[in-house]
Amino acid sequence: MQMMNWIRILYMPQAVSNSSPLIHLSAIGRLNLLNRFSSICIPPAVWREIVEDPGQILPFSIIGSNMFHVEHNVSIQIIALLLRGDSHPRKLAKDLGISHTTVLRKLRVLLDGNVVDFRTEGKNRVVSLSITCWPT
Repeated sequence: MQMMNWIRILYMPQAVSNSSPLIHLSAIGRLNLLNRFSSICIPPAVWREIVEDPGQILPFSIIGSNMFHVEHNVSIQIIALLLRGDSHPRKLAKDLGISHTTVLRKLRVLLDGNVVDFRTEGKNRVVSLSITCWPT
């Protein structure tokens, strides 16, 4: 039983957050509550909202720490681009600014999950959202 107490003490959980809790904790001066977490994963849009906007919300001491980790969800970004229309994997990679192999790896996972479909046009493969993704 004593070992479990040590594990609880040593283990610092990670957190995932959107901008609202960060904004409100900052407004009431309780950003110190974030120290309970080893790191906080936030999407790029949250980072832009709380850091890059002219009315910067978080103090630099919090922003400059290693506490925040910006998580780029490539699969969601690919789906967002495919909502605009069908595309080639190389174009997706160029639009996202990531490697072609990363896009192909993520597309394989999305294909296995029946989220996207491939079709061949000439010598090229074109990616589209699967018809099963669209609401009926």
